[in-house]
Amino acid sequence: MKKVLSIIVMLVIFASVLTCNAEDLQQDFTSDWATDYIIKAENIGLTDSVSGLIYKDNITREKFCELIYDFIMITQKHIITPEHKNHFVDTDNEKIVVLNAAEIIYGKSSTEFVPNDLLTREEAATIIVRMLNSVMPMPTAIMYFEYIDNNDISEWASSSIQVMSNFGFMIGVGDNKFAPKDNYTVEQSITTLVRIYETLKKSYEYITPLGTVTSETDYNGHINFGIEANVRIVFIKDKTQFVLSGPFKAFTNETTSMYITFDDFAKIFNGKWELNNNSFEFNYDASTNITLTDYTPNEMTNGNEWPNKTGVTPVLFFTDIRSVLINGEEKVIKGQYGGKVYDSNIMMYNNELYIPVQMVAEILGYDLAITNIIWN
Repeated sequence: MKKVLSIIVMLVIFASVLTCNAEDLQQDFTSDWATDYIIKAENIGLTDSVSGLIYKDNITREKFCELIYDFIMITQKHIITPEHKNHFVDTDNEKIVVLNAAEIIYGKSSTEFVPNDLLTREEAATIIVRMLNSVMPMPTAIMYFEYIDNNDISEWASSSIQVMSNFGFMIGVGDNKFAPKDNYTVEQSITTLVRIYETLKKSYEYITPLGTVTSETDYNGHINFGIEANVRIVFIKDKTQFVLSGPFKAFTNETTSMYITFDDFAKIFNGKWELNNNSFEFNYDASTNITLTDYTPNEMTNGNEWPNKTGVTPVLFFTDIRSVLINGEEKVIKGQYGGKVYDSNIMMYNNELYIPVQMVAEILGYDLAITNIIWN
């Protein structure tokens, strides 16, 4: 009996030693600032299916892509891609193949992904912004974070670093440096994604001209380089262009999807917007005749250069409202960027509601709708 008790006591002591060592090892495995984020990542399942993570190590391109893929699946439940096949000869990782089809990640050549190469901080920022644009397209931030090593940032990464810095998702490494060419670590990657996750999961109320909207996310206050302008709407179908002269009040910039006001949208169709049960509804007479004229580029585009904007403009996006009811039928909100149509959302600026101009094309049966500024 005494022998059995001795064994039990020894096991308890041994277990206690193991527990202490595990805590000590946890401190060795992670930086102090990262521990809470890693615990949160484990709680939401972000690291469940990504094997071989050593938190203080630099992260490889493959492991980073696996985290990005799992983050999208946790927050969005799906990734929309066209039909695709694997173009890479050095990986058959399905997560990489899907992200490549979604244009969130690219290879280092058309046939090589180089999965074991380490990721730099500027590469990480660029991939995450592509991910956010895929999940919830957002305007490009202008540069205003004056890191002392800004000259070291690659031109292709500059706007993404500014976006990530503006939101606080990625911050510098201290002494006002971003260190764009430094490698990104596993714990830094996890920390950034958890910061984004925590931002996505909050609830707010916003007063709009149509009533109070309850939003399940505060990922709404984007920093936008854009202007209010009077525009024409140009429609494209089968490479033929037509125009709706307007003028229409729009919020637009050089690089992102364009929005027109709810009021002007209503005037086009002679309809009315309402807010019911947190859903924006639009009703109009479907027999309304809308006359388009031929588009003559030379008449439209000559004029002033783009205004020299030096500030940033806060705009509010209802990113969790992905559809509207049009004549009682649910329609996914669509925008366009670079000639490609994607799922988009409603915007509010200066207490006025805006909707992507692409929605006019969706109703009228055209491929694309873009805005064309009417210069004074």
